[in-house]
Amino acid sequence: MNKKANVKLGEEGRGVLKGIIAFFVTAGTLLLVGAFFITWKDINEMITTVITYAITAIASLIGGWVGGKSVGKFGFKVGTYIGGIGAFMLLLAGVITNGMGVTILTIIRILVCLLFGCIGGIVGTNVSLKHKFKI
Repeated sequence: MNKKANVKLGEEGRGVLKGIIAFFVTAGTLLLVGAFFITWKDINEMITTVITYAITAIASLIGGWVGGKSVGKFGFKVGTYIGGIGAFMLLLAGVITNGMGVTILTIIRILVCLLFGCIGGIVGTNVSLKHKFKI
């Protein structure tokens, strides 16, 4: 009964984990920079929405790229997983901290994360393939 369960992440699982870590490191860094910029300047609320969408798009792109590069194949799938997990975690954080509900803007943010994560995964896979085959 005291047997420890050995959890083995496959090749894709490690890539997704690396991509999620890259997603949150990138998002956290850019959100700190964005928060500093927003408090330093008097910014309209609509612009802050655009800034946060751009930050999540860049974080999804970089997370997907890291995941796709790490796995070396299935960039579409790995990047989409990373974008989806990142979007879900951001949604969960928003619900917990602000009581934010699901609106059309939330759905758009999820779609942006999925799209940019997918693009990042494809680019990351192709970059790693280029270096493997010395093209």
